[in-house]
Amino acid sequence: MLALPIVTPRLTIRRAARKDMRAWSALYRSPVVRTYMRGPLHRSAAAWWAGVMRAPDDPTQPMTIELTTTGEFVGVCGFLQEPGAKEEWEIYCLFRRKHWYRGFATEVTRAQLDAAFRSLGAKRVTAIIDPGNAASIRLVGRVGFCRAGAYSKPGSWQDGHLLFVFDGSTYNLMLNADAPQEQRRAG
Repeated sequence: MLALPIVTPRLTIRRAARKDMRAWSALYRSPVVRTYMRGPLHRSAAAWWAGVMRAPDDPTQPMTIELTTTGEFVGVCGFLQEPGAKEEWEIYCLFRRKHWYRGFATEVTRAQLDAAFRSLGAKRVTAIIDPGNAASIRLVGRVGFCRAGAYSKPGSWQDGHLLFVFDGSTYNLMLNADAPQEQRRAG
């Protein structure tokens, strides 16, 4: 079970609420934000909300990201899972243009990794990125993902995108690097 909300130093990641629909709709329809998302918009806001209400505790439901201090809508993030891949989760995030280049994507990605390994039982986390999205490619490299080739799923809008992987051993190294020295010596 995914424990929400997730609070980072500046952001809160929480379950979606009906009040988010207008902001979500604007985000997903922004041509600038969707530059590297060539997939179709399949659902209306009303259909999206109906889907959220059918399974509100499903960890694959998209989540809202907001500024903790003001509650301002920053973007969305979430987890995806291929059927049968119980210990592997894909992460994604999408931000309003005005919140780009402020370190929020790094903050959210690290929080998602922590939630995937601690709450969802992940052994491996993936990110699928358009080859032209240099900022996202730098981000996953900075956080510790390794490039694992190309994503191959014929017929998918992501077919041919780059596949990046972050595994459990990398996560454990990250935890040890963040732990105080006394804790590392005791462990």
